[in-house]
Amino acid sequence: MKTANIDNYKIIVIAISLFSFLISVWQSPYVYDAHHWGLVASNAYDLLNNKIPYKEIFIQYGIFTTLLHSVFMKIGSQSVISIFFFTSVIYSISIYFFFLIVKNKFKDQLALFAVLCLVLIHPFVNHPWHNYLTFFFLILSIFCLEKNIDKYYFISGFLFGLAVLSYEKFLVVFLLFFISYALINLKNKKIKDVFFLSIGFFIPIIIFFLYINHNQIFFDWIKYHSISDLYIGDNYIIVVLSFLKNLLYNGVKNFIFEPYWIFFLILIVLNLAFLYIFLFNKNLVKKEDEYLVYISMLSLGSFSSAIHSLNSFRLATGAFIGIFILIFFLNKIKNTETQKIISFSIIIILCLGINFKKSENNKLYVTPVSFEHITNNEIKFFKHLKFKKDTWNHTLFFNKKINEIKEKCINVNYAINYTNNTYYYLLISDFFRTFQIKPWINSKSTLDKQTMSLINPNFESNLKKRIKKNQTLIVADLSFQVPENYSYIKLPYSYENKFKRILVPKRCIDKI
Repeated sequence: MKTANIDNYKIIVIAISLFSFLISVWQSPYVYDAHHWGLVASNAYDLLNNKIPYKEIFIQYGIFTTLLHSVFMKIGSQSVISIFFFTSVIYSISIYFFFLIVKNKFKDQLALFAVLCLVLIHPFVNHPWHNYLTFFFLILSIFCLEKNIDKYYFISGFLFGLAVLSYEKFLVVFLLFFISYALINLKNKKIKDVFFLSIGFFIPIIIFFLYINHNQIFFDWIKYHSISDLYIGDNYIIVVLSFLKNLLYNGVKNFIFEPYWIFFLILIVLNLAFLYIFLFNKNLVKKEDEYLVYISMLSLGSFSSAIHSLNSFRLATGAFIGIFILIFFLNKIKNTETQKIISFSIIIILCLGINFKKSENNKLYVTPVSFEHITNNEIKFFKHLKFKKDTWNHTLFFNKKINEIKEKCINVNYAINYTNNTYYYLLISDFFRTFQIKPWINSKSTLDKQTMSLINPNFESNLKKRIKKNQTLIVADLSFQVPENYSYIKLPYSYENKFKRILVPKRCIDKI
């Protein structure tokens, strides 16, 4: 009878995971996200074109994310949507394995409760972003860790290594986990477990360092670790306090429509309370519950992924694992009815976050105007995507013109995207050589200028040289001053791309 119940819970979670995947994929063709989608696709396409990571490719988060995206893109015939498709698959798999981990430690009902909380907070994939890959490797790591077999400790460490290579800032989170994990296991004389996990972790890390050393890009890689300082500053205490203030502010202000901010605040409090109890009143934490210490450290550390940008998807794909501690305290309630009432109340409150419109936890919501979107498979990158007519007119005209310039203007060998729209970079890199590392430029942003000067210091001087030699095409908005020896082609207006133009040498204009 018990086996049948377990199977029923598994079937429910599989259905939930499948639902998340299907809705994510169903919504995705209607998305025009030229920054997030364009950035990951540009990075992946640059890697497929044998450009050198960090030196020639702007890899802001982790090389393994770009590597996997390039594989997805290759499988999907270079269509941008293929990256999102596989990201959706990965998130759905993560949901299922998360259920298995919780089920292994608690009752099946509480495991289902954890999954319901997760999908109510973040039901569908928003972006083809690194967070989902890191979450996937994190969940699989913990799943392997619970197998209590030497080879699985090794695999767990290896997966942690891949998580760090997918999101390099995750190294801090892993160190918090590893210190607590090592102390607990060394205390329990499980030295071998720590050893195998360490070996597994260091193998992908060592391979990475051998790779960057072989390609002589160590110092290029180092530069990228200064970018975060530009955005969050040097005083991390103020940054953390500001993050907590924003979390509380959003939690109180938007409680009716976005109750998950309060939920994550509660997770922070409960995890800190648990660590306090473990340190100062160990009698309340049994030996079999000591694993929750490193789970708690993973959760608290993972809040850092949203410290620069408070988004529910960032917290759901990392910090959410702290729900183990919530369930631990729920499980301590002896009265079953009370336990059920609290669990049900949390589910009801999180249901308030379900909004039938674009919202924080579903930014891809397909509106009633979806019928205005159409497909056009003329451009390989945008196959199976559905854009509005004016977006297609703009994009197809742009693609046609850069193709003509490539064919008829022999001297124009380079192209630069001087806009926020990273899709331009993706399109021009299919025809021309580029000397910009970051695939978009926001000339009005001081932070963007600082980033450019850090990773691409010779960009402006190289641009001036190639403009003088009539060698480069420039995609820009009206704020970019047209050089004396250049003219421009005005691009059709669209809602997504306003007032853009292609700058080309005057001698080239007459040929197209």
